[in-house]
Amino acid sequence: NRSSAAGGGKKLSHKSSDKELPSKDPHVLESNLLEKLSLAFQMERKFSQHKHHTVFMDIFQGLIQNRLFSKEWISISSSQNQLRVFVLVRIFMRDDVYLKAFSQLGGIKHL
Repeated sequence: NRSSAAGGGKKLSHKSSDKELPSKDPHVLESNLLEKLSLAFQMERKFSQHKHHTVFMDIFQGLIQNRLFSKEWISISSSQNQLRVFVLVRIFMRDDVYLKAFSQLGGIKHL
């Protein structure tokens, strides 16, 4: 565990940054998470064969249904966050299973 191995000063700075997280804009947090996920899995091609396939599919379906299909989210989100969602959906759809899921969710008619 890194936090237990860190010195006292590092623990304090870690705690202070933890306290700042809830006060951050949720759009900024979402943006950061989308970016991290895109970077972490930019080379992945077979999400359907990954050991965390069900988690990936839940994320993919959530992005489609709660972001791309949500007129409310589209109206309040930044163009940068919209682009990040599109990029992540594109990354997932390199896998044929996810491409088929996009079609089954009605993705083509919504776009």
